Order: sequence, then structure tokens, then C-alpha cells
Amino acid sequence: MYHRFPLKCFNEIKSYALSYMNQFNDKLIYVAPIPMPVELVDIFNKEMAEYDLPNAWNFLAFKRRNYFTETNDVHVDYTSQYDQPIHSSIVLPLENTKDTYMYWINGEYTLSKIIKNNRALYVVKWENSPTLVDRVEISNEPVIVKVDVPHSATSRKDGSYRTILSIRLQGNPEFDEVIRKRFGTTK
Repeated sequence: MYHRFPLKCFNEIKSYALSYMNQFNDKLIYVAPIPMPVELVDIFNKEMAEYDLPNAWNFLAFKRRNYFTETNDVHVDYTSQYDQPIHSSIVLPLENTKDTYMYWINGEYTLSKIIKNNRALYVVKWENSPTLVDRVEISNEPVIVKVDVPHSATSRKDGSYRTILSIRLQGNPEFDEVIRKRFGTTK
């Protein structure tokens, strides 16, 4: 479901994305496409080329608060560009990610495509009682995650915003393919 994904350009991208997200402070959750400067996109794309991975497709920030517990209210990421689930995402921790978790739930379910917070996603309707299958605290370094299965995230119990940046790659590569190219193995 996840694998560490060190990036040489992490600090530069983090600094810009965090600065951009500082303008959002009223709602419980924000999903914001970040207009990344061309220089930072080029730095990221050059690093991906070193691993024989595609360029960035988009940079999307998620900023949430008051999501304290793992629930069955999860989703599957979707792309209208490819009319399918998004398979993988590189998640960069930006702020207040310590003691928060991305988690995955499994069981029998059906998916319904909806627009929520100005983005398309699949909402999960459970056919039976789902179970928590994995979770990870993404707080020190970037992590590649599977997002084509039911997942969500918690935020800090102190009510502060948990902010991350999600980078998706062009061509919508599978999770295992990204790991194999980046590290020469699969999880």
C-alpha cells in the first residue's frame, strides 16, 4: 500500500507548496491544485527521469483538520483524463503530519463516481463490514502510496491542519511499476 520514496527535491517543493497553502485556513478540508513554478516542475521531472519514471501530471495539496479517527468513509482516487482510478501518488508531508495516518480499508464494495471538493473520485459503498488493512504515518519523507483502493487520512487531535502534497505521474503508472523503476524491486 505504501513505500518510502526519497526525493532530492523534497525541501524545495515542500517550501513552495506550504507557502501556497498558507492562504487556506477557514474550512475543514481543502483540495487545491498547486500552480507549481516551472523551475520546480523541471527539477522534479529531471529527478523522475533518473528513475525512468514519467513527468509530473499534477500537484494537488490536501489540507484537513478535525478528522480524528479512521472511519469507513473512504474513497478511491479517480481521473477523468483516463476515465479510471488513479493508481499511485507520491505524498509529501508539508505540515502537522506527525501522529496522523493515511489508512486503507478493504471488504466487498461498489464504487460510485462523484465530484467532491471540486475533484472527481469514487465513493465506496460497503457490501459488508470492512476491515482496516494498513496505515502509515507520512511525516518525515515522501512516500509512494496506492490510491486505487479505498483509503483516507486522519488529522492531528489538537485540531491543527494536516497538509500534504500529492504528486501524480503522467500515464497513471501502477504502484508496483513505480517502485520497480525507482528501486529495482516491488514491495
